[in-house]
Amino acid sequence: MSDTYAAGEPNITSRDGIFYENLWRDARPAVVKDAKVNVDRWLELGKTLIPKEAELNHILDVMAFKLQHADVKINHGILHAGNESCGKTIFWKPFIWALCGPHRINAESFDASYWGHHLMSELVFLYGIDDTLVSRIKSILAAPPKYLEVHRLNCEPILATNKMLVLALSNVKKPISLPEHDQNWFAVWSSAPKMDDKTAEQLVNWYMDEGYEAIAVWLYQRDVSTFDPFKMPMTTDFKKSLFLIQTDIENE
Repeated sequence: MSDTYAAGEPNITSRDGIFYENLWRDARPAVVKDAKVNVDRWLELGKTLIPKEAELNHILDVMAFKLQHADVKINHGILHAGNESCGKTIFWKPFIWALCGPHRINAESFDASYWGHHLMSELVFLYGIDDTLVSRIKSILAAPPKYLEVHRLNCEPILATNKMLVLALSNVKKPISLPEHDQNWFAVWSSAPKMDDKTAEQLVNWYMDEGYEAIAVWLYQRDVSTFDPFKMPMTTDFKKSLFLIQTDIENE
């Protein structure tokens, strides 16, 4: 029996009448999904970083939908840029924990090598994002392609289903340039100042104590019945600043 990687599918799955052993294993920690929780501390950080309600709600919907629907591709990536140390990474930590557990199983950094091991994941991180990197990851931002080839040493390649979410964090005001008709990115900028060390430490300690589980429960309880993972994401003001036409005007 050949192998595949298919998030959200059974350990033995079939494709075109052929059975495959699924290498994906759900790493979502077990939580009491109907528990009553209070995650105001985390939501306040979200509002500080992303003050526009519609933009923050989109981010929260992406988090909740991805957590609730492992088997469905969200057909755009997330670019969250902002001032250095303003709290972006701390804001995303609970979602990553809820999706991938404390050991970050099914989460990979983008690997530009021949092997493509990052394709066997539910979440792909981009660090140091730039135009060259964006051009290389176009195939994983949206589906089709439905399947992506992963190479293995001394083994036949396997086809992984294209269901991963791409998350890029950046401290650069204009990390990439995008065409005006782009459908592959939802982009936000956080202008919040540097988070002081004491506040950051207190929030992370709360995460470790109860926050991680509470936020996971909150995301499971969030109603995403009207969220369309295939719909072109809204065009934010920050995304407009990344359009190639804006670059052309500045160079004239």
